[in-house]
Amino acid sequence: MLDDSRGSTVALDAPDPTTEVPSGRTDARHHTVKVGWRTVLLTALLTVLVLESGARFVAARSDFADEDLPRLMNENRANVERRDAAGIETDLLFFGSSTTGADLDPNLVPDDRAYALWWAGGGMETIQAFADEVALELFDPETVVIGITSRELNDAGADENAQVLADMERTLAWRRIGRPNLATRAEVFASEASALVRYRSHLRQPTEWAFFAQEQIPAGLQIDEAGRLTRFRDRTEPLIGPDDIARETGALADFAVGGRQTAALARLLDTFAGRRVLVVFLPTSHADYTPLHPNGQADVDRARHEAAAAAGAAGVEYLDLYDLGADRSLFGDANHLNGEGAELVTRIVLDHLGVDTD
Repeated sequence: MLDDSRGSTVALDAPDPTTEVPSGRTDARHHTVKVGWRTVLLTALLTVLVLESGARFVAARSDFADEDLPRLMNENRANVERRDAAGIETDLLFFGSSTTGADLDPNLVPDDRAYALWWAGGGMETIQAFADEVALELFDPETVVIGITSRELNDAGADENAQVLADMERTLAWRRIGRPNLATRAEVFASEASALVRYRSHLRQPTEWAFFAQEQIPAGLQIDEAGRLTRFRDRTEPLIGPDDIARETGALADFAVGGRQTAALARLLDTFAGRRVLVVFLPTSHADYTPLHPNGQADVDRARHEAAAAAGAAGVEYLDLYDLGADRSLFGDANHLNGEGAELVTRIVLDHLGVDTD
């Protein structure tokens, strides 16, 4: 009730709160927005489409390679199937990290008798797990050459090594390389269908995008039919980006040897017991890689000593080629040889083994 100017009262009609609001009208006092599941689904689909379009746009203008882990395992499996179908026996296996994949060229061994099987990054624990679950399932070599650098023996690079091991476990492909299961097939299908999946590691690194990269660094881990890492083959000098430096500095942080990575090396050598085994300490660039260690050359020398001691304790052969790292022209980046460097190192290794390359 309100008093008007003449002193009388005026009654205002108030809606009965029990009165139903007719269809198509909204009661302003009780306005409620209900979002149906169709709206949520449509919004989610539109968001994914926008992100997928953005990923394709960025990838088309940047030097991205396919996501390494599932693709790499799938390519290795395809290589093994081709070799089996052709009746090719693998007498010599080059085994280790991506440094082994770049530095030791199986194509120099006649009759396709050699193969390079390696995992990208991580410590010796990752490499040893890869050997247990994959290497001897795929191959029965007479001789195994295990490539090592200081990186794989660092006990203190916990975050970097743990991430690599987690990545390997997450893909599942490393367990099922010869017998892909539903999870592996789903991973491969998703990588083929979506740029968000295929290039996810690159998309998380804006410095690799063409719009932000000061210097475009070729990405991805491509292998040939003998398993060799080809990314660094055609470089004539080291090409090192800020992400490379950050990654390797993290892997070498608080450098320490003699613990769990050395124990993993001992287990790895035991895995290949009964075969001829040669441990090779591979060269890394003295100018570019050695300074990334907290204590420089002293850390590298400790790793060399540790590798030699582990090989001696296991009664296997040891070859130290670190001194070749003084020639910077042999490298594609700080710790992977280019084509010239790989041929030099591989021929030294094959000569040590008595393998005829003619």
